[in-house]
Amino acid sequence: MPKIEVAENLKRPQSAYFLWINANRSLVEKEAGSKSGPAVSKKAGEMWKSLSEQEQKVYQDQYQKAKETYDAYLKSEEGAAAMKDLKDQKKEQKQENLKQKQKKAAKQVDKDEKLKKPTSAYWRWMNANRSKIEEAAGSKSAGAVGAKAGEIWKTLPASEKKPFEDEAAKAKKEYDDYVSSEEGR
Repeated sequence: MPKIEVAENLKRPQSAYFLWINANRSLVEKEAGSKSGPAVSKKAGEMWKSLSEQEQKVYQDQYQKAKETYDAYLKSEEGAAAMKDLKDQKKEQKQENLKQKQKKAAKQVDKDEKLKKPTSAYWRWMNANRSKIEEAAGSKSAGAVGAKAGEIWKTLPASEKKPFEDEAAKAKKEYDDYVSSEEGR
C-alpha cells in the first residue's frame, strides 16, 4: 500500500536540535570529515552540547513557536478533523498491511498433498504426451503447446482418452473422500 501523505501542518515540529543540525549540516559534515550518517550524528551531538545556551536558545525559540502553531492547529476544528482523518487512514493502512502479512504467512505454510485438487484427464494426458505435442507444435512455449494440445485433445478418440479419464476420476474420488473425512477438514 502506498505511503500516506501527511499535510505539513499535521507534522510535529522538529526539535531545536534538528532545526540546528538542518541549518548547519554542511559545517557538521566538514567537521566530521565524512557524510556518513553515524559520523555526522556523533559529531553533531558533540557540537550541539558545546553550543552556548544563548546559541541554543535561538533554535529552542523557533521550536517553541512552531510547537505553539502546531498545538493551536490541532485544537481547532479543522485541525482536529484532519488529525482524526489521518489517524483513520493510518489505522486502515495498518489493517491492510496486517491482512497482507497474514496472506503471505498462509502461503508459506506447507499444504497437505492430499488437499491439492487432482489434475483433470486433459492435463494428465498433456503431461504424458508433452514431447509429442511440442514436436507437433514446433515450439516449447506454453502458449503454442497449449493450443496444439487443445486441438489434438478434441480430435482424440474416446478409447485413448479413457485411461486418463479413469485415472482422473479415481484421483477426484480420493480427493473428495479425504476432504469430507475428519482428517481432511
